[in-house]
Amino acid sequence: MLQRILVVLSFIAFIAITIVGGIYWNNQQNEVIQGKVKVEAQETERGEQSGTVADANRTELQAKVKNLPKSAQTAFLRAYDENKQVRIAFVGSLSLGKGIGGWSDLVSEELAEAYDDLVTISTYQIDGSSNEFIVKGMADEVAEEKFDIVMFEPFTLKDNGTIGIDNSLKNLTTAIEALKEANSNITIIIQPPNPIFGAVNYPRQVEEDLKGYAEENDLPFFDHWDKWPDYQTQELLKYLDKEGMPNGDGHALWAEAIMNYFVAED
Repeated sequence: MLQRILVVLSFIAFIAITIVGGIYWNNQQNEVIQGKVKVEAQETERGEQSGTVADANRTELQAKVKNLPKSAQTAFLRAYDENKQVRIAFVGSLSLGKGIGGWSDLVSEELAEAYDDLVTISTYQIDGSSNEFIVKGMADEVAEEKFDIVMFEPFTLKDNGTIGIDNSLKNLTTAIEALKEANSNITIIIQPPNPIFGAVNYPRQVEEDLKGYAEENDLPFFDHWDKWPDYQTQELLKYLDKEGMPNGDGHALWAEAIMNYFVAED
């Protein structure tokens, strides 16, 4: 009889232990699952926060570049998405003021500050005509770099009265063809040199020939002349040196116009 009682008690104890063990195991599993869910939730939240910051930065970038041609805007956003740089070149005559604190120097510094590491800027300047630009191989030199954006001042003032506007535009075509052959996605922005006081033929070449050429060839034309004093007034002389080139104030004025183009104000 006693033996039977012991057997029954042992069986009851076994069942009790099994039940308690099962409950403990389930509790442990629930704690593991809940911990895993909590960690995953935290990681998801961090990811969402990171994505929100990235989206905000991209939206801010879109607002900054809204004044630029669509292809240039695309270049900026693509570079941002792919963690690359937008490669920009300023090309033209001594009007660029490279190395003497001219607008090309000023804009290069300000663009680097406005866009951090997103941009890299190069400047190609020659003391010569558009003929020399082509003959010396500078058009091919610029093309080989496959820039994303080229702001081109096509020697219109230097060519004025020497090789003629027709030849000047032919040389411009040669340069553009080289740039596009090297990079079909390039954005080429045409801009005139600085205005000069009391000119007659030169303003017409800029307004009718150069601007007309840009429109006919579906090229963006950056007309900064409306930022300068009227070329028929002596007020303009405050911004030019004795040779008709931009002085410090002229370069500052020109640089501000370009910066407002590349970095839109809110």
